[in-house]
Amino acid sequence: MCQGPVYKAPTDAEGYAYSLAICGEIPKASLPSGCQQYAEHPSVVKYKGDNPADCIEIGSIGPCSQGECGMTGAPGAGGGVVVTYTYTYGCKNTFTLTMTSGSDPAPGQVTSNECSYTATWAANIGGGGTWVITWPVIIIVIVAAAALGGGTGYNIKKRNMQGAEAVPFIGFWRALPGLVKDGAMFSYTHGREFALMVGARPNPRARARVPRA
Repeated sequence: MCQGPVYKAPTDAEGYAYSLAICGEIPKASLPSGCQQYAEHPSVVKYKGDNPADCIEIGSIGPCSQGECGMTGAPGAGGGVVVTYTYTYGCKNTFTLTMTSGSDPAPGQVTSNECSYTATWAANIGGGGTWVITWPVIIIVIVAAAALGGGTGYNIKKRNMQGAEAVPFIGFWRALPGLVKDGAMFSYTHGREFALMVGARPNPRARARVPRA
């Protein structure tokens, strides 16, 4: 699961600012004080700039202990990608971010209607700015992160699985470091053998020196 910077959206008409992590969760150290104790894998929170204790989680990457939560991503109708974060606390909060190509360093103004929040972001894609990657990569990473979080939540709620065992394909993830190590050792060993073989080839241009009498 990716983990990038935490971005800030402008303060809204009610005085709330917004913090957002695109495809991960906001680190606890970066959370306003009011969200540090009870937030569950927060991706989006809103808080009062002059009173960080007034903080509400409105989007989670999941899983959560109760209610609906998680992240979904899909290609946008006119290009780009639409990401939706959900977190249920009192009501089902949804935060929908529409990302398109542009040069803005952070998301734009957030608008809200009770428990529904929306924002747009003309992000710099592939231009050496905010995201030096392409839209297909963004979509793949976001969809993969959403599937991982959703699968974990499903295993916890529906299959009563706990801890690491709830992570989809946990056997593969546990074996992955060993597979990477084995692949690296294989490449190193055979690459070294090839290099030695090439170095041992006779040089046709070389001439044997015959000592003069």
